[in-house]
Amino acid sequence: MSPWAGIGIAACAVGFALFYLGLFRRDNAAPPIDLTGVAPAPAGQFFFHLDHCRVSAHTLVVRGWAVRKGHSWPLTHSQVVLRLADGRAVGLDTAWLGQQLALARAIHARTGDQVVYYAPRFAASLNTSVARIDPAGARLLLLWEQGPVRALLPLDCPALAR
Repeated sequence: MSPWAGIGIAACAVGFALFYLGLFRRDNAAPPIDLTGVAPAPAGQFFFHLDHCRVSAHTLVVRGWAVRKGHSWPLTHSQVVLRLADGRAVGLDTAWLGQQLALARAIHARTGDQVVYYAPRFAASLNTSVARIDPAGARLLLLWEQGPVRALLPLDCPALAR
């Protein structure tokens, strides 16, 4: 193998490592979110449930589902938000996922309709030590953004109250 090939392989390895480090830091950046003027969700229009919430010394992981009654298409701008004890709000990297048949039944039981809701599940995580955020006393919310509709859905996470 030529010396140039070895240098090229080493440069690629360093490049990939820096690329993934950049992705990790971006996904755990916790950008500030302005919640000014965003009202709590009106009763009876939104249905949601937090299935899983885990807080450890360095991570916050949440999973759940949310739908706006009668609106079936996936959301693209909604995200999980952490309102910190000092009043600031930061966004978590949030993914919207498809539904399973059992979840569809649970949603239909809650909403009383038969609408096919696409991508009602969400998952979000944050490495709190990388983001330099203390989740103690924080409140977990879902910022719903669908066209002109913006609403805050409170997500009950007992692990944050500790």
